[in-house]
Amino acid sequence: MNNPEEYIDFAKVLQEMGRAGVQPQARVIQIWKYALHPYEQIQKLTMPRGSFLLSVGTQPYEELPFYEGHPAPDPSAQYHETYSKFGQVMYLWAMVDPKEPVVRRAVVVVETGVAISNEELGLLVGAVRLSGPDGNYVAHVFDSGREEEL
Repeated sequence: MNNPEEYIDFAKVLQEMGRAGVQPQARVIQIWKYALHPYEQIQKLTMPRGSFLLSVGTQPYEELPFYEGHPAPDPSAQYHETYSKFGQVMYLWAMVDPKEPVVRRAVVVVETGVAISNEELGLLVGAVRLSGPDGNYVAHVFDSGREEEL
């Protein structure tokens, strides 16, 4: 759909549906957050199918516990050491429909200067900067769009 004339004007479609007495089906969505590991390039997150990845950012490491639907960081020593080193956790926020079946969604985290095939990337969600005793770390997070059934 590279031709602008092929794009659908959803606002116009919904307006026309309303005039015809057809009500679009309402959906309840939620915003969930997912912890990301800064040094793991391809991460498979468990989330409802068709989730829309909104943004990435950080929150202080102390902001625990995690809530249902928001997976906690891996409690292994490697993850704990990384999170406590930066004092922050890198998160991805997604708009989800909790009624959809759960799938594994591939997200790619690439540190500045690291080589990776462009076939792995997908759409840029955003960039995150972590500051620690060893200096700054900047990661770029991409949505591969790949979903696997559980």
